[in-house]
Amino acid sequence: MKKNLTAGFATLMLLTACKKEGKITETNVSDSLQTGDSLTMQAKNDPNAFSVEPIAQQADVGKTIFTMAGKTIISFDTQGNTGTIKINGEEIPLNELTFSENNYDISGENIKITAYDGHFQEMTSDCNYGDFTNITITYNNHKVVLPNVKVQDCPSY
Repeated sequence: MKKNLTAGFATLMLLTACKKEGKITETNVSDSLQTGDSLTMQAKNDPNAFSVEPIAQQADVGKTIFTMAGKTIISFDTQGNTGTIKINGEEIPLNELTFSENNYDISGENIKITAYDGHFQEMTSDCNYGDFTNITITYNNHKVVLPNVKVQDCPSY
């Protein structure tokens, strides 16, 4: 399974933003690492790369959970309007989630997450389930694109 995960993530694209004049340069991700239960995406020889790591959150009523390779990477509590993502070992708070027409925009201080053109199934067990070809995370002027992300959105209405 480790070989399958490594091969699957070898195609990740990491976009690194240059601070000079706001230009964005593109860097290919050449490797991904799995250490125990930690799934980390990194670009080889890129000092500006950041890693997205799994968090200990599960789906529940009033939560929107994004997963990659079966591990939760983003959690957002729509009742409390708070969420979290773990970057470089630090949990980053999220405070806004907007959903419209198969798209999510999630943000917090110095972070923006976009998931567009999701493919959703019919609602089952009071939850919506969808798949995104990729999502983009911009954190402190650097971007990473994560492929094959799933969402479970369980509204509390």
